[in-house]
Amino acid sequence: MQIADEAEDLAQLWGTRAGFLVNPVRRDRAGWDHLFEMSLPREPRPSDPFGLPACAFTCRVQVKSATCDQRSIPIKLTNWKRAVQDPLPWFLLLIRFDRGAMREAVLVHLGETLVERVIAKLYTLPADAKTQLHLKTHSVRWNDGEVLKQPVERSLFQAITRAIGDDAFEYAKTKQGWYENAGYKDKSALDVTMALGPFKPDELCRRLARAAVGLDGLESSQVSLSRERFGRAEPLQVRGSVTAKVNWGESTGRQLMLNVHDSDGTHLTTLPVWTRSSTSVFPLPREFWLLRFESLMIDMQLDVGANHCKVNLKSIEDTEPVSLKALNDDLAFLKCLDDRQGQTLELSLSRNHYSAVLARVTAPATLGRSQYQLATDSVALWSLLGHLGAADATVRLTPKAVADFGYAARVMLMGRGGGGPDMFLDFSASEGEVDLTRPLTIVTSPCVKIGAITYMDLVALTAVPTALPQKNGTPWVRVVPEQCKILLSRRYVGDQVRKFDFPTVALSSEAELSKSGAEHAIGIDWRSFTEETCPQTA
Repeated sequence: MQIADEAEDLAQLWGTRAGFLVNPVRRDRAGWDHLFEMSLPREPRPSDPFGLPACAFTCRVQVKSATCDQRSIPIKLTNWKRAVQDPLPWFLLLIRFDRGAMREAVLVHLGETLVERVIAKLYTLPADAKTQLHLKTHSVRWNDGEVLKQPVERSLFQAITRAIGDDAFEYAKTKQGWYENAGYKDKSALDVTMALGPFKPDELCRRLARAAVGLDGLESSQVSLSRERFGRAEPLQVRGSVTAKVNWGESTGRQLMLNVHDSDGTHLTTLPVWTRSSTSVFPLPREFWLLRFESLMIDMQLDVGANHCKVNLKSIEDTEPVSLKALNDDLAFLKCLDDRQGQTLELSLSRNHYSAVLARVTAPATLGRSQYQLATDSVALWSLLGHLGAADATVRLTPKAVADFGYAARVMLMGRGGGGPDMFLDFSASEGEVDLTRPLTIVTSPCVKIGAITYMDLVALTAVPTALPQKNGTPWVRVVPEQCKILLSRRYVGDQVRKFDFPTVALSSEAELSKSGAEHAIGIDWRSFTEETCPQTA
């Protein structure tokens, strides 16, 4: 008896003793390929609505025999192809004979590793060889499988049931995944090849630079898609035309400090910005370098080659709460540029102890009139909170609230040695109430509200009054404060601010001021100002 026949008979005997229903298929002596279908009965599942035994789990076993000195056994690629494409479990039962006696049995499961190895062999064949798979082989090795210990039938049963599990549908889906995903490092990753242009070199460099910093996208209708499989590009067939647009998002940037110095090297201001650079994406010549700096309000582009910067302002709703610190940082930076419009400034980037000069540029105009006013208010309010010990990065206010508190903040800051308020007050006065020939002291109560806390000062503003044209027969007076003295400073929580009685406090203060030489003093409740009479920027 040939060892191939003996190997088949042993396999059938072991399978039957293990409790399998063994159905041998026809023998093929020329190829030594012997297939068995083994049906493994399953107990009914508790969730089975019919209470019937589950369908028998069929697997295929191909028997291969070898002599003692063979280290591997070649198998035709036609058989391998059938095995990896079949959703049923496949096993190779390798039986080694020595001098006509069975010495060793090894069971090889066609699992994920072997499936990938076989598909790699099929995938990398030349095109002409793929039509003649019956002439090609791929070997299975003894160490690819599990040695079956005595008694072999028990080891065979345990090895097969351990490999296939107890759910035929789940196994089929798993094997399909092995087949479909073999050779891919990441099947979801696509290689996109797109042709741009035709563009002249300079125009292409400019487009690449703008795309790298997120200003524009790169569009193309000449696109091909592929995935890497077994180290080769696998083209994807897509129906219809394919277009692509590539954008580089903020992930290509990092947080840095943008510094501004004047022509003498004096540091003027610093702004934390999210920085993107065209050089981080494309190795472009220096004349095409483009940097983009972004913050809460600012979108600034620096053309390094042209030494030119452009500032765009992002839209912020007046009623949208934002970080007061971030708003102040942005507006203070923009105000610094506007105050030096037309002058040469040096821009540099820094991070920790590293600093790099970028370019010398001409300071651009950035703010409109209302925005400049908001910048002035923001700087004053943030400075005031610093004096009050309340400059917290978590403070959030709407731009409208900043504008509402700006005038009060400037007056309160002036009382703390923060310079002039850069403002004037217009108010109506009855005939003879204000003496225009001598200084006037105005007692008033500026306040700002941050969260639930109201900060209020009672101040004495000293100025020389100036007569204005009458309105509806009523005299009007303008004063530009020259001095500010804090008479008292209070902090209220919630509604406690209502307890402040301005007429009583002001009257007492006016009397004290008269004793100290301020003979001409009047009281005006800050809250009584209307839009028509509120303090204005000088």
